[in-house]
Amino acid sequence: GNAPVLITFSYSYELFMEGALSPPCQRMGAMVAFQCFEDFKRCFDEVISCFAEPLCESALFSEASGLYDEESSKNMRENPIHIINVSIKTADTEDDDALVTAFSDFSQSKVSRFWSFYNVYTVLFISIVYVIFQVGMVAFRMKMKTPEYPEGREIIVICNDITYKIGSFGPQEDELFLRASELSRAEGIPRIYISANSGARIGLAEEVQNKFQVAWHDASDPYKGIKYLYLTPQDYTRISSTNSVHCRHVEEEGESRYIITDIIGKDEGLGVENLRGSGMIAGESSQAYEEIITISMVTCRAIGIGAYLVRLGQRVIQVENSHIILTGAGALNKVLGREVYTSNNQLGGVQIMHNNGVTHTTVPDDFEGVFTILQWLSYMPKNKHSPVPVMPPTDPVEREIEFVPTKAPYDPRWMLCGRPHPSVKGAWQSGFFDHGTFMEVMSTWAQTVVVGRARLGGIPVGVIAVETRTVEVTVPADPANLDSEAKIVQQAGQVWFPDSAYKTAQAIKDFERERLPLMVFANWRGFSGGMKEYFKIMKKQQI
Repeated sequence: GNAPVLITFSYSYELFMEGALSPPCQRMGAMVAFQCFEDFKRCFDEVISCFAEPLCESALFSEASGLYDEESSKNMRENPIHIINVSIKTADTEDDDALVTAFSDFSQSKVSRFWSFYNVYTVLFISIVYVIFQVGMVAFRMKMKTPEYPEGREIIVICNDITYKIGSFGPQEDELFLRASELSRAEGIPRIYISANSGARIGLAEEVQNKFQVAWHDASDPYKGIKYLYLTPQDYTRISSTNSVHCRHVEEEGESRYIITDIIGKDEGLGVENLRGSGMIAGESSQAYEEIITISMVTCRAIGIGAYLVRLGQRVIQVENSHIILTGAGALNKVLGREVYTSNNQLGGVQIMHNNGVTHTTVPDDFEGVFTILQWLSYMPKNKHSPVPVMPPTDPVEREIEFVPTKAPYDPRWMLCGRPHPSVKGAWQSGFFDHGTFMEVMSTWAQTVVVGRARLGGIPVGVIAVETRTVEVTVPADPANLDSEAKIVQQAGQVWFPDSAYKTAQAIKDFERERLPLMVFANWRGFSGGMKEYFKIMKKQQI
């Protein structure tokens, strides 16, 4: 009847891992799905041919794997990443163990294909995931072998399924999100949320929708309003057994009517229960931020509760052409009574959310978003009980810092990460931190403060520095206010304004929860204490 249908998927990830830092143009990926295992075997050559030459049977896996040694692994970064995600659908959950065994044996028989690449190391992950087919949310527990944790680190990944009811949140989606997040807190491992949703679900009881009748105050003039909604005895008999409605029986105008007093719906997840679940997972996300590392990526859209979840997790990556909003442009236009906003991106696109500090960084596509998640995780411990991941330093610890700050205003990033030498062509003038390790966040918001993560002697640290130059802040005009206009505001360097004070506090909170040492390059003249700043609650922002 109404019980969820359990569908079993066997997932295999073939990861050619070496090029983790290779240019994006070198990375490729594929996702394929088959109805049965035999279809996968038959089509294997066609799938793998996207990444390799025709199968060479001369090299056995044991021989090929012997060619992979520590010396060859040093050159791994020169090779690209190729990811093949294979999903095999089966209707019988009892076949899971047999399917995994068959899949493993088949993969081992074909693994020589993977060794046709020079210096390529193949890691095979096979896991069985039970997916409730009627739920628009999926969660995964992943183990990744990364440079800072070659033995592997685990994460929990929670994703909206936008193909099911446009990614809306109902009770089942809320429950899955809650349990996955609770698991990440219990294990102390990072929680990654991939957002592509439409907010809390607003459902319709379709079994009632096409049967109700309208009783008008004046049938000849519908503009005088509705008296009540009712069902005929025949329709009431059909749906009363489902407990979809509560009705009150009356006799009126010579006929029997059942006046609708409550519409419940035969299915769960049509009304306020969705809002209850939204509040539940909002509280869970707030708690998760306090206890573990939380990262969110907005890959398509985050609406309503989806936007709240993203913000409560704090560390946000936003893909270009995605939006983070509470209410859509169409609904706002109806409230305002005119066409004010042209798109949701105008309301919550990267040009808004990156400039107001909600979004920490932007990326051009989903692949770069996932890559950025891995880069951020490289600075963070694998769980809340572990120390920070220390890497072999890329620069000698005893080296001299070649860039020397000047009395004139300068870019503080030169001091942090260095710059091309101003007078020696092709040379690099080193900065304070290891070369190439500084990753700035919230770069376009509150620009009188520079924050990010870096490594010093291979040790990850949080960084807060001061912008010494005067910066310009552009305040966009609000299309809903005909009198508003875009403004450009000057902010002096070395001064804490309400936004930069808040940015500093936010960065400190993030780094504290990541257990990173904090380095502050203090060069402030103080707070901007004018009337405008006090009006903008400067004291609250400082605290």
